[in-house]
Amino acid sequence: MNKRPILILEFFLLSLILTACSMPETKIYSIGYSGQTASNIPQDKPKAYITINAPRHLSQPYIVYRTSLYELTISKYSKWDAPPSETVRDIVKDSLLASGGFGEVSGSLAAPAGAYHAKIDLKRFERSDSAEGSSAELLFDVSLISPEGKEVHNQRISKQVKLEDNAFRNLAKALNSAVLEAAKELTKRVSETLSSTRR
Repeated sequence: MNKRPILILEFFLLSLILTACSMPETKIYSIGYSGQTASNIPQDKPKAYITINAPRHLSQPYIVYRTSLYELTISKYSKWDAPPSETVRDIVKDSLLASGGFGEVSGSLAAPAGAYHAKIDLKRFERSDSAEGSSAELLFDVSLISPEGKEVHNQRISKQVKLEDNAFRNLAKALNSAVLEAAKELTKRVSETLSSTRR
């Protein structure tokens, strides 16, 4: 009996086992808890819906870090529990709804009748490394379109948080803080815009 095929199969299986044992664990990091809830919102408040545009790497749960203006690296064994585009959209949605300025805020692509449209263009959600150290960076543009199709507000929001080290755990904490702060800033400006348009 020819034992060579059996030996080859055993060697192949052993190689697979050793390779699997040598691979690091995949770690998943969660961010996005806003802690904001909406209650007792009058039904006569206007509705709003949010759409978000983002580069491909921010529309998937990749953790990325930048070493120059021209180079991004995607982590192989670590990722977010949700794509950054969804995280930013959901936190902004919760913040706008909790403000009481809107009776309903959705993340749907379908436009409710008579609703405001918040358009977000997410540009950065990453760790940036330089000679001065590492930082968490969040950058997005937003415009608010009235039910009549007129742009009533637009702004660019940029947040940068210094990191003690390159650990993704610290990056998650920093970006969570940055997104919450950005959502709070945006909500304040939108509330001011709504107040001025109703006068």
